[in-house]
Amino acid sequence: MRRQIIKKALLYFASIAIFWNILVAFRAYRFSHFKNYQPQTITKNADIFGFAMSRISGQPYYKYPIVQTPTIPYKTVFLTTGNDLKLEGWYMEAPEAKGTVVLFHGFDGNKERVLQEAYAFNKMGYHTFLMDFRAHGNSEGYSCTLGKNEAEDVQLAYQYIAASGEKNIILWGSSMGAASIAYSIQKYPIKPAKVILEMPFASYAQLIEKFFQNSKYPTEPTSTLFTFWAGVFQGEWFFNMKPSNYVKSIKCPVLLQWGRNDDLVPASATNKIFNNITATKQIKVYENSGHESFCVKEPVLWNQTVAQFLNQ
Repeated sequence: MRRQIIKKALLYFASIAIFWNILVAFRAYRFSHFKNYQPQTITKNADIFGFAMSRISGQPYYKYPIVQTPTIPYKTVFLTTGNDLKLEGWYMEAPEAKGTVVLFHGFDGNKERVLQEAYAFNKMGYHTFLMDFRAHGNSEGYSCTLGKNEAEDVQLAYQYIAASGEKNIILWGSSMGAASIAYSIQKYPIKPAKVILEMPFASYAQLIEKFFQNSKYPTEPTSTLFTFWAGVFQGEWFFNMKPSNYVKSIKCPVLLQWGRNDDLVPASATNKIFNNITATKQIKVYENSGHESFCVKEPVLWNQTVAQFLNQ
């Protein structure tokens, strides 16, 4: 009788473990593989069943199209990745430019989301080049690795600007864009003049852990399983994906920026990144901002901080 009880208990817990693994794996796949944008399918908890399914299987992520184009003259540029994905970028000139700023958006965004930053850099006297990462905006692909494969996109954009003869190339990135810049500098022979990193996460695993904390899910073993399955689907070991280590390869001056109310990147992660930067560095904390555009939320402070950094 006792053996039967133990056997049933083991089967019960094994069933839960298998079921939870399946759910987490499904969520991990959705997180890293975007769907085509279909407005009619994007409903916010339309009914109880829809709410329950979104809590269990996770929300789908969409490849959002570009709606707003630049209000100043621009040129559309196409670059091709090693696996033949076509990436789209916008290049905007500034009169008597001091250099070129290449901008990289965050996860689930596109180059339209960083237009305000591009306009600001343009007013400061810099050409600007905005890229849609693979699987985002008007670029091809549907698979996102939060910086691993996207590092090649950074390299391609840098090489495009460098090929024009530009020497003063500044890389600016937000969240995933910042992580992609850090990994690209470690992986490829690119040498920007300066780098601006806004709210980069310290590691993939830490970001996912924070994501589940905010979603009111049991953090462990959920976040560990999620990181594992996301890596399986991408053919990567995401436990080794640590922008906090990548920044050690940066040799040029770095401006690290973070929002005090950031619910995805904690202060400990930002401090770890800052401490690991061995180049000339400075950090700016935006007291009224979270994981969002500082240029939009606190424009005066952002413009002052960035302009001062670029003029040093």
